Amino acid sequence: MRRHLPLLTLVLAAFAARPAFAQDNSDTGDLLDGLDDLPDATTPAPEPTKDGSIQGPDDLDSSDEPPDTATEPEPNGPTEDLLGGDQQQPSASGDTADVYRAYAEKVGQYDPDEEVSAWERYLLKFPNTPFRQRIEDRIQALMDKLYSERIDTTPEKSTDALQAEIPFSQALLLENINPRSRLQFGFEWGLPNWINLYGGYEHAFARNFSVQGEIRHRYTGWSVEGGVRWAPVKSLRTQTLVTFLGDVRFNTIPSFLAVRPQIAAGKIFAGIVHAQIQIGTDIELRNPVGVHLVGGANVTVMASDAVALFVEGNMDLKNLTWKAGRPFAFNTATFGIKFFPKSANMKPKALEANVGASLPVGTDYWQYHYGSVMAQANYYFPEK
Repeated sequence: MRRHLPLLTLVLAAFAARPAFAQDNSDTGDLLDGLDDLPDATTPAPEPTKDGSIQGPDDLDSSDEPPDTATEPEPNGPTEDLLGGDQQQPSASGDTADVYRAYAEKVGQYDPDEEVSAWERYLLKFPNTPFRQRIEDRIQALMDKLYSERIDTTPEKSTDALQAEIPFSQALLLENINPRSRLQFGFEWGLPNWINLYGGYEHAFARNFSVQGEIRHRYTGWSVEGGVRWAPVKSLRTQTLVTFLGDVRFNTIPSFLAVRPQIAAGKIFAGIVHAQIQIGTDIELRNPVGVHLVGGANVTVMASDAVALFVEGNMDLKNLTWKAGRPFAFNTATFGIKFFPKSANMKPKALEANVGASLPVGTDYWQYHYGSVMAQANYYFPEK
């Protein structure tokens, strides 16, 4: 009996362990049944991400993490639609909504001209971009803005270059050739007994057209005058004037009418030299008719914004076909200085003051004075 006890012990141990083994076999059967849920060979494996990890279906659909935001104007990879839709892969054009958005945010901080250039480079890089129409509209808006800024150069109001005034210098004894609204007063005193007082007003109905009226003492006597100034050429870009002057005057003592048509031209060189020339006739409608050849020239040099120097010549020849063969003549040469007084209540160069002296030159039969001193003031009304 003792000899068979170990064998009996082994048999009893085997029967005792049999239920546990059955339980383990049951668990193993459950694991085998779960193989049906695993993907078969025909199911595509998920692609690795940029960092090398594998994303499952839940990971691909997850929106917990925001899409990468491009820090450069031309990023690559999946991006988010501008309207907040799903992520997009790069299109055939090479750019995406996020590429366009990131680029727009960056170049939107540029100056208008730089932004135009940046968008033109974008269109060269992505000629088939689906955002071409938006980009072209943006370029057009920027070009319109640039154009308006080039015209609106003053902080107070926009002044079109075609409407801006030319600050052309006024001669002392010659006629005004720059149509502008202004007041003018002056005097001339010559030895031994010559006196000339004058004053008048000119009103500009347009930039290149004005009417004027004045009273002055000419060599033929006191005269009441009126006329027009028309400048078919008045260019701020070329600093050029071409003006037709048409005046009618009534001479008091002796009494007669006269017409005074003239043509004049002026130009500003290098911004500091103002040169002008004018020529015409003064036709006295009396018996006998008197015909004067009148005109002259002026050169003014701006020494500074407030001071200028000028020289001027004035011509008056009468009856060129007189039987003696020589016309009556009284011509003068003038020199002087010009000031532009400044005031807090006036625009720059709204007031112009001239002082000078003249000497007769080339006189024949006439001698109205042996020399004179003169002063003149012009006030230019503000531009409308």
